[in-house]
Amino acid sequence: MMEPGKHDHRLDELFAAYREACSPPEAGADFMPRLWERIESRRRWIDPLWRWANGLAALAAFASLFFVLLQVLPAKSSLTATRSYVEMLAEEHETEEMEIQLASWSPSARPGADGAGR
Repeated sequence: MMEPGKHDHRLDELFAAYREACSPPEAGADFMPRLWERIESRRRWIDPLWRWANGLAALAAFASLFFVLLQVLPAKSSLTATRSYVEMLAEEHETEEMEIQLASWSPSARPGADGAGR
């Protein structure tokens, strides 16, 4: 095992190398304003992007809600509210068949309608 003093010595060497590699920040009177200026310059292009992203997210939420409401609310059109197109065609076909049957059952075509069958 290594002795604790050796680790402390290596850590001190690491900190010394770091101090030599990086210059210490100048803590002048304009240090904070310059720091905020650098931060704001990096954020300038991100802010419009965030506004666009928030707007698109709100639009997507609104569109989703709109489509859910379209599915939940009952349809008000006359075709779907009362009967479907297929039902209307079937009803029309039945009416035509009924007219043909009624025409074939005229009183003159029935046996015994003219009195000859008595």
